[in-house]
Amino acid sequence: LFCSHHNLMHQVINELDSALVEFMNACFLDGDGGFVGSRLIAALSYVRPELGRPRDLQIPRAKQALRGWKRLAPGFSRLPLPLEVVCGLAMLMLSEGQWAEAVAVLLSVVFYLRPGELARLLVRSLVP
Repeated sequence: LFCSHHNLMHQVINELDSALVEFMNACFLDGDGGFVGSRLIAALSYVRPELGRPRDLQIPRAKQALRGWKRLAPGFSRLPLPLEVVCGLAMLMLSEGQWAEAVAVLLSVVFYLRPGELARLLVRSLVP
C-alpha cells in the first residue's frame, strides 16, 4: 500500500530495497519503534520466500536503515495491565462462558507466563 501510494516500484530487488528504506524512514519519523522495521523484514521474508530468511535477504540499505532505527529508537518495556483490569477481563470472559480463557488469563498474570509457556502448561504442572 505504501509503495503504490508513493509510486515506488518493488519488482526489482534494488527498487524493493529503496522502497523499504523509504517506508522505514517514514515510520521512524512518525515515531514508530524499531520493532516495526523488524516485523516488516520478517513479513517480507514470509511473503517473498524466494528472497530467503530475514538475515539472508539481499537488501543492504534496508538492513542498515533498520540497524540505525533500532539504535536511535531502542525498544522499551511496557507497564503491565493493572490487576483490576485483568480481573475485569477475566470476569467478562466468565460472563461469556469462556471459562478456560479466563483461567488462562489469570494464570498468565499470576505466574508471569509467556504465551508459549501458557500453551504448554498441563494440569500436572500446577502444584497445590
